[in-house]
Amino acid sequence: FFFQAEDGIRDFCLSRGLGDVYKRQVHGEQEQLFVTHMGAIKRDANLLTEESDLIANVQGMGEIEYDVDLYVQKLEEIIKKKLHMYNVLNKKLQKFKTLLKEEEEISSKVKSTFYY
Repeated sequence: FFFQAEDGIRDFCLSRGLGDVYKRQVHGEQEQLFVTHMGAIKRDANLLTEESDLIANVQGMGEIEYDVDLYVQKLEEIIKKKLHMYNVLNKKLQKFKTLLKEEEEISSKVKSTFYY
């Protein structure tokens, strides 16, 4: 768009419309992705500690018979937590990638419509 001042001089002025809305949306999604990723890293560290403790308990039994059912149950719980955590993270990532692609498409369309 061109802006015509009172003196009649026309200046090139980029629209602050859809592009800015997308930028704010992309920035917000990026922040959510970072927060979710950091949370997943922290949660995964806790789950790794749980797994280490589980393995240590099984290995520490030596000749004594351990409760295999309890081991399987605890391992399954840990795996389910990890799967859920990474599914949530992956959904955020895919949403963010889609927004980036849309922003790029809009940007290329806007650039191709300007005439100097």
